[in-house]
Amino acid sequence: MPRYKGGLSPKESLFVHEYLIDLNASGACVRAGYKTSCPDVTAAEIVVRPSVANAIAIALENRTIRTQITADHVLKNIELVRQNAMRVDESGKMSDSVAALKACELLGKHLKLFTDKIEATGNNGEKLFNEIRIIAGRVNIDQS
Repeated sequence: MPRYKGGLSPKESLFVHEYLIDLNASGACVRAGYKTSCPDVTAAEIVVRPSVANAIAIALENRTIRTQITADHVLKNIELVRQNAMRVDESGKMSDSVAALKACELLGKHLKLFTDKIEATGNNGEKLFNEIRIIAGRVNIDQS
């Protein structure tokens, strides 16, 4: 496991190493051995520490340089798959409509053409946004 510079503790260094595996902060928190009843909260606190955030950014940049896999590279390959899958044979049938559709879906997601709407509700079933507004009004939080 590489040691990260920047004053990281051994556990933070292990956290960074584990985070780079799957970019899952909660999982990295558990795998790095942090003892917590709420790994999501602990992980959120760890990733915003300046030294940890910096180590993650440097490690991700180094990985991009080492692998030469960039977002541009991935998008080009998706487009190649789409083009190949949409080829029509002599009988007029598309080569692979499933692969073509999946490639189009991935390109569309990248361009944010499709958005999944998530409706969050609070304990009483009210929309969470309404509850936040009510609470903000109670504690005099500037709502601008």
